[in-house]
Amino acid sequence: MYTHDQMLELISVAKAAKLSFPDEFAAAPLDELCEVCNGVGSASIPEKLRKALTKAYACAQATAAIHDWRYSKSDGLPDSQRKADAEFLKNGMEEVKYRHANGGLLSLLRRLWDERKIVVAYRFLEADGESAWCISFRNNVLKLN
Repeated sequence: MYTHDQMLELISVAKAAKLSFPDEFAAAPLDELCEVCNGVGSASIPEKLRKALTKAYACAQATAAIHDWRYSKSDGLPDSQRKADAEFLKNGMEEVKYRHANGGLLSLLRRLWDERKIVVAYRFLEADGESAWCISFRNNVLKLN
């Protein structure tokens, strides 16, 4: 979904906004990042919907990329998934704050709206993230064999 230039920009935003991410995320080959980071939404949803969600969640694309990376490295453990999802919530709020740092009342209102969108996405992760986490773990195990 992302080009190399777009992925470099997301890494830059992640660093500038001081988001939490593993070192290997920023150091990974761009081809691998572009393959893993599919925009906002599960790989199981139609691409057209994922593109619409990515546009709607422009305020948190770096957050979503980090989350995609975490899921791609799934160890299958529920506690690890909860940590990845909690990181999504924290990073999402930080990225929204970073993206709306300069501005007046309108910027503040947009920030509040975007923060609500992050909470909604987090609730979806709580409800439906387990299957994607487990599928990713299964795929990781199959790659090892």
